[in-house]
Amino acid sequence: MMKTLFAKIKKDPTSGSSIHLKNLICQLQQYMKDGVDRNTLYKGLLEVQQVFPLFKVLEHFIEAFRKAPSQTDIPAFIMAYQKQWSAINEQVASNALNYLNLDRKTLLLHSNSGAIQAICQLAKAQGQNFKIIQTESRPAHEGRQQALYLANSGIKVTMVADTAITREFPPWDMAIVGADAIFQDAFINKIGTYGIGLACKELQRPLFLLADSRKLARQKVSPELKEARKPADELWPGAPSLIEVSNYYFEKTPLHLIQKCITEEALL
Repeated sequence: MMKTLFAKIKKDPTSGSSIHLKNLICQLQQYMKDGVDRNTLYKGLLEVQQVFPLFKVLEHFIEAFRKAPSQTDIPAFIMAYQKQWSAINEQVASNALNYLNLDRKTLLLHSNSGAIQAICQLAKAQGQNFKIIQTESRPAHEGRQQALYLANSGIKVTMVADTAITREFPPWDMAIVGADAIFQDAFINKIGTYGIGLACKELQRPLFLLADSRKLARQKVSPELKEARKPADELWPGAPSLIEVSNYYFEKTPLHLIQKCITEEALL
C-alpha cells in the first residue's frame, strides 16, 4: 500500500516542489491513520526524495521528520510543521509585493509554482490589474495547469509555446519564476528557465525569482545535475531508433541573470 500510494507523487512531473510537499503531508497523515509504522513511513519518504533529489523543501521536511523521536510524536510534528510553513507561499508573495508593482503590467511566467500563484492572487485581491503570458512549459506541460489555475482566479492569461516568448515581446514587462534549490552561483528550476533569463537580459526586462527560505542551499557552488533522462516519448512518440532523444526536466540558471531573489524574509 505504501509503495502504491507514494507512487502517485513519484509519477507527478508537473507539480512544483511546494505542491509536492503539500500532497506528501496529506498522504502521510492518511498513512498514520492506517497505522503505518514510523520506520516504514521514513523509508517511504526517502524513496520520494530519491525521485526528487533537487527539491529542497522535501529534503527540509524529511530531515525534520527524521528528528521526530517516536511514532506518537509524529502527529504533533506534522501539526507544528504545517503551522510554521503552510502559509509560506502567501508570505513570500506579501514580501514580494512590498517591492514589486504588478498593476498595468504583463508578466511572463514559466512552469507551475505555488509562490507565483500566490503573488498573482494577492496582487489581484489588492486591486492590481495585470495580464499573464504563461509558457506551456515542456516537456511535461505543467504551464497548462498554472494557466488554468490563474484563469479560474479571474486573471487574463495567454498561453504560448516556450520558444515563442521573444515573439510575444514587447508586451511582457517582467518575468517571474520559482526555484527548487538556490545556491550562491545559480538556482535550479524547470528546463527553459535559463533561456528566459537570457531573453530578459537581451530584451532588458527584469527577471525575479520567488522562493521560500527552505530552498536556500548550504552549498556555495551548485552541484552537477544528476538527473536521469525522462521518457523519449514525451518529446517524440515513436521516435526513429536512429535518433537519440534527450529529455530532461531541470536545469541551472546563473543568479547574475535575475534582478532580485525574493523570499519570505528578504530581498537577496
